Amino acid sequence: MANVDGNGYALSRAWFNFCFENNHLVNPNHSAMFMWFVELNNRMGWAYSFASPASQTMAALGMKSYNTYKKTFDDLVTWGFVNVVQASKNQWTASIIALSKNDKAHTKALDKALTMHEQKQSESMEQSTVESTDSIIKPINNETNKPINIFCASPSGSQENLFENDHLDDQKNEKEKSSAKKEKAFGKAEFRLALVMKGADPQHVDDWLKVRVAAKASFTETALNKLLSECERNNYPVAMAVQACAEYSWRGFEYQWILNKQKYATGQKAVSTSQNRQQRVDEVANLRGLAKSIIINGD
Repeated sequence: MANVDGNGYALSRAWFNFCFENNHLVNPNHSAMFMWFVELNNRMGWAYSFASPASQTMAALGMKSYNTYKKTFDDLVTWGFVNVVQASKNQWTASIIALSKNDKAHTKALDKALTMHEQKQSESMEQSTVESTDSIIKPINNETNKPINIFCASPSGSQENLFENDHLDDQKNEKEKSSAKKEKAFGKAEFRLALVMKGADPQHVDDWLKVRVAAKASFTETALNKLLSECERNNYPVAMAVQACAEYSWRGFEYQWILNKQKYATGQKAVSTSQNRQQRVDEVANLRGLAKSIIINGD
């Protein structure tokens, strides 16, 4: 390695001193390329010279143009940070290079700027701390020296912690956002698959989905869980619930609707039975009247 021992710190310090003094010349490509050469030399055990293929360097830096690589490389050579031991014949062969610590840059300028910045920052922090401390110092009054009440009274007389309420509101908002994301991820296909997996007939499921589409009902996980919970709570098969929804064009399901249907059907059957009985009574009465008239006329 030319003009410097195997020390990455010395090389990087010399480079950034140069950058500070010549910021009108350098750009990020120069820093990236030189730091890559330092890293490459470090991995090779700080050899005096080493090969640096252009394609390898371009890949490491994300450079797409060989012209950009060539200009950046030539600048580092011109500024004395890279010594070319053996130049490459073309872009497909590697150059043999050696790194150099350019001592021409004035290191005092950067060191002075950094030192002044640290002093100003320290003074600013100290002043801010003093002002902040002064602002919270209050005169002590033995009669009114009581803990600060951070609670507020509610209309019912109870006290609620303001910070706790804010925390609960944040938790509620996060829960609502999480629920909305889950609802958005659940769609018609998942709705159908879940019902089929629960034992519902695919044809009944498709018929019910058409009913829900016509009714502009959404296919959310909440709607599905409502049907499943209703069936589980009343020990009613999911397959029969889906069949009923498709048959009666219900957009949702409640077990009470099944009971109402059963009561209605039972009532209709009872009315029909009562009417048939009355009809038979009337027929018997008519036959009796007819028989009586025949007997009378026959006498």
